[in-house]
Amino acid sequence: MIRLSDHYEWVVLGDQPGALLSGCLAAKLGLSVLILPVVEPFRLTVSQSGQFFDPETNSLLGLGGAGPSEGLVARCLFRSGMLASEAGLIRTYGVIPQVLTPNIRVAFGEESGGWAQSLMREVGEKAVSGFGLLDALTKSEGRFWEFWRSLPDRLTVIDQSPNKGSGKNAIKKSDQNFSLSADRLGVSDSRWVNHSKGVSALFAKLPPLVQGALSEFSSGIWFGVSGFDHADPVSFEMLQMLALSKTGASFKGGMTAYRQFLLRLAQRLGAHVPDKAECGRVFVERGRLMGVQIAHRGNMITVAGGALGCSLSEIRDRVVVDGENRPGKLKVSPTPTGWKFTVALTVRKEGVPPGITQRMVWSEIGAPGLEFEFADSADYGMRDDEHRVLYLRTTVPFTIESLSTSFQRMLAARMFRQATEILPFLEFHVTRIYPDFRAALEVQSGDGLADGLSGGDEFSAAFGFAMPALVPSGLRVYSGEGVGVNSGIEGLFVTTNESYPKLGSLGPSVAALEAVAWAAHRNGLAGPFV
Repeated sequence: MIRLSDHYEWVVLGDQPGALLSGCLAAKLGLSVLILPVVEPFRLTVSQSGQFFDPETNSLLGLGGAGPSEGLVARCLFRSGMLASEAGLIRTYGVIPQVLTPNIRVAFGEESGGWAQSLMREVGEKAVSGFGLLDALTKSEGRFWEFWRSLPDRLTVIDQSPNKGSGKNAIKKSDQNFSLSADRLGVSDSRWVNHSKGVSALFAKLPPLVQGALSEFSSGIWFGVSGFDHADPVSFEMLQMLALSKTGASFKGGMTAYRQFLLRLAQRLGAHVPDKAECGRVFVERGRLMGVQIAHRGNMITVAGGALGCSLSEIRDRVVVDGENRPGKLKVSPTPTGWKFTVALTVRKEGVPPGITQRMVWSEIGAPGLEFEFADSADYGMRDDEHRVLYLRTTVPFTIESLSTSFQRMLAARMFRQATEILPFLEFHVTRIYPDFRAALEVQSGDGLADGLSGGDEFSAAFGFAMPALVPSGLRVYSGEGVGVNSGIEGLFVTTNESYPKLGSLGPSVAALEAVAWAAHRNGLAGPFV
């Protein structure tokens, strides 16, 4: 049994990967670290029929790459002492999605020439040349890789003497909203480094049918890489995300397994992860984080700083400011653009057509993106060479209507129907579905539910949220600027998808590095990799 200390230099509140990464980095620096959950985890499960159900997309920017394209997260993990056997759990192939639309099919793969040729085949060489994406990406991607990979170096203070221990130089907003000129990126086409225009402006003079095809391709690849829908991504942001997509990777067993790995790594480095403990209160005095209290335990544990691994809304009611239960200057959570809805299928291997990649995205004008993710049962610890797991995911509105079982059943049926149109004869090879929209509803009399559904309905079991505020933070989808890394409370940092949505799944890791840089500077260390 772990004996808790009275004081920690770093606390992680929640289990989102960015926050857990901050715990690993802080422990590697030699700081004392405490990791506490905030809410009941919502993650990988197995249905009564034996169907694996993983509600989170298994793709993380920065987790893969090698050599000059080594991702930021991979660099952090190797720096923290990831073992060679653990590195084998990271899958770097098949993560970049293949884009499917009503008009074109583009295999956006590792090599630029490959997907460019398939795009030329679909819309013509002249259109691709006029679009300019291939040339802009080829010339700029190395600059983007280096910029994000070297973030820890830019957060390292060379001369600490004027502000030693203050930590004031750790968080630099310019590191996020950086401005790279066309010359620095090596891009001769200045349209691609215009920060304000959408990609539609780059093919506005092409024939209408080609415009529609490129628009669907652009929104589809953006959804597949960033995780949220955008009808007309800004050209510069799309260029950056496409470059970063080559540093993407998945983790065997999904994000649940990745969290467990980060917890093991943090514990090896000396972090305390007490059993059956949950954060009860967060104490703030004069606008600064002072301590935390474990639920159902009396004493406050003082802390010097910490990372939020949950949403701002989930921690809000636990904040005690100057002795009163109020959030103080804690920032308000941004309004999610939606949440990820998942249907899981077990499919016979012969039902998966040749040429199908691990991830695909269906993109159609006026409709939300539909993500296909194939996984092996062996990734979840089960030997089954005859079947594959297929996850269908889309974004639904962050409204009370999206939580109704009738809405979810209808949506699941539509997603499955779309999948059968893309993968011929799929319906004849599916052995299990969860939640199963085909199952007959059991009508419950007397004191049954308002919509007449029984409590045993699989949709209620999978997504039984009473209100949008109860949707887990890991399923929430954000877009726009986000709140940044500062929570509004000194010493407490946002390291979730709320921080930098425009960076996709890389955003929480960037926030984690900035937060640990603050902790390093405060403790007289030069930076997060010292």
